[in-house]
Amino acid sequence: LADVVFVDIPIGLWTAAPGGRQCDSEARRLLGPRASSVFNAPIRGILGLPGYQEANATSRQLTGKGISKQTWNICGKILEVDALMKADPKARHIIREVHPELCFYGLANGHPMTHNKKTQAGFYERLEIIERYLPGARDFVDSALAHYPRSVLAADDILDAAVAALTASLSSHWQTLPKQPELDCEGLPMEMVYC
Repeated sequence: LADVVFVDIPIGLWTAAPGGRQCDSEARRLLGPRASSVFNAPIRGILGLPGYQEANATSRQLTGKGISKQTWNICGKILEVDALMKADPKARHIIREVHPELCFYGLANGHPMTHNKKTQAGFYERLEIIERYLPGARDFVDSALAHYPRSVLAADDILDAAVAALTASLSSHWQTLPKQPELDCEGLPMEMVYC
């Protein structure tokens, strides 16, 4: 059993909050040119809804804002994590939220990445950050790229997973965004961990 599991999935959700989660807005502020990579977390009330149109309308009714298709596309995964966190007290101590771009920001001494992660320049920029801490990481990444087709595993997803694992391994350097996380109605912290 792992001591910690870092996931790029929102943990801690408002029931209705026009301003959204503080961790999302603070992450966007720090990430500057990469701010668009931080989607607004949905409110808890839309997670079980059957389709995007209904979820979007419900979000607008409860918060004054709709949700993006990108957010809707991960609502099933958010619901799974939320259900686990509510049902299993041990999970609350093990599973933590991260955002890969915030992890890269921290490991790059407080500098957002220059290039979009979907570009070749962005891929190598992020790989170089990982290799500062994990020499030989390129071999692991090359092996994963050779083993899995891009239709199954995108190149940037490999780096996102690697930076989350790297951040998890550096527990003495963890910080949270915000420093004093808000708690949702289930007592779950709305925070992002980074170094």
